[in-house]
Amino acid sequence: MTVGEDRRGRTTSLTTEGRAFLANAAQGRRESARDASAVLSPGEQTLFTEMCRKVTVSIDALPR
Repeated sequence: MTVGEDRRGRTTSLTTEGRAFLANAAQGRRESARDASAVLSPGEQTLFTEMCRKVTVSIDALPR
């Protein structure tokens, strides 16, 4: 092995409590999204979705 080829890795896993927390958070996000979209017309919902995707692509393209 040469310098810079460190192949060590680390595995992590969630506890039962951690999985429950994430499931609860995901449910809260779904409910919030449903509540927010309820005030938008179908056209506004489409535009909002397109804008969110555009922002997400832009953020994902930022150097890290």
